Amino acid sequence: MTPAAACELPRELIRAKARGSIARRAEIRPWIVKTPVEVEIRFKNYRPAEVLAYLSVVERIVDAHAIR
Repeated sequence: MTPAAACELPRELIRAKARGSIARRAEIRPWIVKTPVEVEIRFKNYRPAEVLAYLSVVERIVDAHAIR
């Protein structure tokens, strides 16, 4: 739901839905990501990739704009 659509709803309805969601929290199992996780990011400018490359868990890949 968009923020504009939520603003048009009565506050009581939003509160009731929030209470219902909180009451069901024990039923919902968290989604577990299998490790190790690998993320590749490509930046428009090279500088963020250059700065992040100083971290031991980050490596530069492909060109000056991408990291893993």
